[in-house]
Amino acid sequence: MAKTPEILDAEEEIGALRKQLETLQKQVAVATQAVKGGTRAAVRQTEATVKLYPASSLLAAAAVAGAFVLIVANLRSSPRRSRYESTMEDLRDLYDRLRDRLQ
Repeated sequence: MAKTPEILDAEEEIGALRKQLETLQKQVAVATQAVKGGTRAAVRQTEATVKLYPASSLLAAAAVAGAFVLIVANLRSSPRRSRYESTMEDLRDLYDRLRDRLQ
């Protein structure tokens, strides 16, 4: 049975797609290795820094934790105002200023 031109075109297209898929798989493997290598290097660098400067590292970690706590506390303590309330207050202020000018 002879293959029709459509089948030949489809087979060529499938072959080209397989080659592209293989190329993409190789690129993903290379990228994964690069990320793993970078992560390992960052971990080694962090460990070395902590060993060389334990007090500084502890101080930096405490500063970051303190800043985070302050940010969270500030977000919780400030009352949430809706956009409607904010706009209404602005309009009231504008109205009061205009009334004061006209009097």
